[in-house]
Amino acid sequence: MSRYLLPLILFSAIAGLVGGLGRLGLVSTPIQLSNYHGQIMAIAVLGALLSIERVSATAKPYSLAGPLLFLLYVLQAVLPLQWEAQVSVAAVGALFSTITIAQLFLRTKSPGLSAILVGFSSLTVATMLMSAGSSLFRVLPLLFTFPLLVVTGERIERSTTIQRPWGRRQAAQFAGARPVLIVSLFTAAFALAGFLYQPVQYLFGLPQLFLGLWLIVRDQIVKVGRRYGGFQRYSAVNMMLAYVWLAATGVLNLLSYTAFIPYQVRVHGFYLGFIGHAILAHAPIILPSLLGIATLAYSKTLYIPTILLTASLILRSHGATTLNPTTLTIGGWGNFITFILLVATIPLHLRTKGKSHGIEQHQIFKW
Repeated sequence: MSRYLLPLILFSAIAGLVGGLGRLGLVSTPIQLSNYHGQIMAIAVLGALLSIERVSATAKPYSLAGPLLFLLYVLQAVLPLQWEAQVSVAAVGALFSTITIAQLFLRTKSPGLSAILVGFSSLTVATMLMSAGSSLFRVLPLLFTFPLLVVTGERIERSTTIQRPWGRRQAAQFAGARPVLIVSLFTAAFALAGFLYQPVQYLFGLPQLFLGLWLIVRDQIVKVGRRYGGFQRYSAVNMMLAYVWLAATGVLNLLSYTAFIPYQVRVHGFYLGFIGHAILAHAPIILPSLLGIATLAYSKTLYIPTILLTASLILRSHGATTLNPTTLTIGGWGNFITFILLVATIPLHLRTKGKSHGIEQHQIFKW
């Protein structure tokens, strides 16, 4: 079923990206698409994408309700529906996905799933608050918490797997869910404090900075992957860039208390820098399994979107900070082209299942 939903997610993502170009005044788009660009990308696309990856691990039919409702949420951009009604649809979708994650966590007691559960719970709270009338800006820290903790939880799961052959000392680093759960709850608490008292939203930079630095130091998949070639190094490079952008966004949020840091610089540093590079790192590995298609052949051309994303985001941030329309325009188009290139490279790298090129993913667990 997931293979049929992914094209809809892709369509929603492109619609959101086009809406972003419309907000910059680079293309002419329907006013609703531009106005709800942030909601489409931060709630509908990420909600559907991250939940479908998790619900694919269950055989429960109702688990697909979450991704389906997130995609229904995108209709607000093209149909004259009441916005409050659409936010309620997203809130129900987030609730379904949270229940599915909670069932998986109770069954496995996985440390990574504890962070993912808090992340989806934060999305549920954020969408419920929006359906009650709260603005996107007020709930933004809660929306940050959702992908931040989901990505963190997934990296913890992967790092736990790779550490098991190395002995008890390394394996014990993520042996229990309690420490991870405590850190996740503190992150959500900072986000909730920002909602209750908007002037302290800059404090959300603390968990962003902490988790960025912590993941740089503790993500063993990144450390080991850099020593290999092919997809392992490609994924490691993208995740390291993601962590650097996450830590940098944390610093920018903290500096925003006394310095002028444009709102869009902080938002796009997180969503495009951190989440964007995380998507680039996972897409060539996860998409084939979700789609049930042939695996991908590695090629260095996959690094083109990686380089373009960081370069264009730096230009865009410079343009927004200095009010330079030239670099802002170049950066905005560069961000858009990055993800179009990512979509284009997937079919170009299809290969016959069973043929091997370079080091396969499972070999990393024997390091």
